[in-house]
Amino acid sequence: MAPQRRDRKADPAYPKRERIVQLEREKGRLEREPAQARLIIDVKKKVSTLLGIPMADPTDEK
Repeated sequence: MAPQRRDRKADPAYPKRERIVQLEREKGRLEREPAQARLIIDVKKKVSTLLGIPMADPTDEK
């Protein structure tokens, strides 16, 4: 008889769980980026208004 292994059997779902966690982390990051961009744009608008600097209109692209 062959000796039996005493360690745990590999969980076949483990790599899938790792991938799910990785994708959830990336999704959270991608959801935060547009919010940060909007906040930065709002701050730039307010600063330019306070300083009297006209901002370039995004519809004026060539």
